[in-house]
Amino acid sequence: MGSELNIWNRTSSLFTHLMFKVVLFDADGMVIVAVRFSEQMQTKYGIPWEAMEPFFEGPFQRCKTTQADLREELSKALPSWGWKGTVDELMDFWFRSASVTDPRIVKLVQNLRSAGVRCYLATNQEPYRAAFLRTQMHFDTLFDGLFTSAEIGCMKNDPAFFDHVYKTVNTPDNPTQPSEILFADDRAENIEVAKTCGFQTHLYTGFEAFAS
Repeated sequence: MGSELNIWNRTSSLFTHLMFKVVLFDADGMVIVAVRFSEQMQTKYGIPWEAMEPFFEGPFQRCKTTQADLREELSKALPSWGWKGTVDELMDFWFRSASVTDPRIVKLVQNLRSAGVRCYLATNQEPYRAAFLRTQMHFDTLFDGLFTSAEIGCMKNDPAFFDHVYKTVNTPDNPTQPSEILFADDRAENIEVAKTCGFQTHLYTGFEAFAS
């Protein structure tokens, strides 16, 4: 079949009769299944969500498109959290505690790539954690590549994100139509934007639903 694959033959009925050259996987909530960092902060250190919410709903969103720097913004926020350690210690705890992957998804990616389907991570990430995903979690070898909001300059609720993806994967050596790209994500707003760009989509609610 070349770079196309009826994925049903290798994995599940989700892909029956559908042909894809490219599959885009969401990071947190799909490939990564660790308990959310904010929940771990509450459980392990007793820092309430109310203390963290202004940061995550404000400066952190700007960090994802490099309009702000995570280390600098955390240094401003941590006094109100009551965090006793350094910014680097918090970032290390954050990235490592949120690094549990779903082995079923990992195996799926490996199977698809071995069959010639290109697999990419499509994720809203600021630069520090994006680098951690690439090098420490070895996503740079698990996937054919990573598409991050930090590198693209916009997030997945912006059509420009998917325009960048399409221009990257549609090459003279491997011409690809938007309809030959499957985008899976756990946020409906991202799914709707991808649809407007002509991508096939799946709203991810869990592996069983994805693979049944």
